[in-house]
Amino acid sequence: MPSKKANLATINDPPLPHVLLHIEDLWEEWIEHRKELGKPLTIRSARMALRRLEEAGDAAAAWIEHSIACGYQGIFPPPQTASSTKSKEPSIWEISQQLEAKKNQRMDIWNEYALQYESKRATHPEAWADYQRLTKEIRPLEKQLANMRSRAS
Repeated sequence: MPSKKANLATINDPPLPHVLLHIEDLWEEWIEHRKELGKPLTIRSARMALRRLEEAGDAAAAWIEHSIACGYQGIFPPPQTASSTKSKEPSIWEISQQLEAKKNQRMDIWNEYALQYESKRATHPEAWADYQRLTKEIRPLEKQLANMRSRAS
């Protein structure tokens, strides 16, 4: 039966994947960090951590630095990296700005359409289609804004 020490990770075992060679020094710091925590890295957990870091791509160094700084036993993304991957719900202000812009566009189209009608000029079907499209885009924004305002109160 192999000893527990034989099952612990080192800087070369498991070997760093080619795409992670640029973080070799940080990986060594990670192994030391785990030893300092009294939770030395096993080869199995090192392989799993390396797979996660490969998925992190260019952010791998930031993940290790964050995890060491926070004293974590595992490797986790910094908060800004984690939140940027989630879709953020727009604020009431952002929705109202979108809504206002679309209503202004629609009003401009309506005014142009009304001028053409009054002067008996031929109207452009594209203008009417744009007006209808904007009306369809405005309705869900109005509903979303109303829901957000009711939740906020």
